[in-house]
Amino acid sequence: MRVAALLIAALVLAGCGSSHRPAKAKPAAVPAYPGATGERSSANSVFATTDWKLPPGTRPSTVYDWYTAKLQALGWRVTQRNETGLHAERRGKRLDIGVRGRTLEVISQ
Repeated sequence: MRVAALLIAALVLAGCGSSHRPAKAKPAAVPAYPGATGERSSANSVFATTDWKLPPGTRPSTVYDWYTAKLQALGWRVTQRNETGLHAERRGKRLDIGVRGRTLEVISQ
């Protein structure tokens, strides 16, 4: 039984080295908030995240107001918005924007 389990594990791990990898999600083309700096992006097969550092004293509600106007002008439909962030959709894509301290985070799916 133990040998069979090891054989199965070896076969599964051998498949992990194949050249077929899931495509990485691409960050949505979303403008950076004015004055935001230090853009950092990462992605996996499900979503992409982009973070910026906001200028000192930037209020989250001001960021959400700015993004609501910009996203709607770009054809996004803002479907949710509250004090912790906003959610928008366009052509089957989803976008979440949040402010945590001085960090602006944009997650696209």
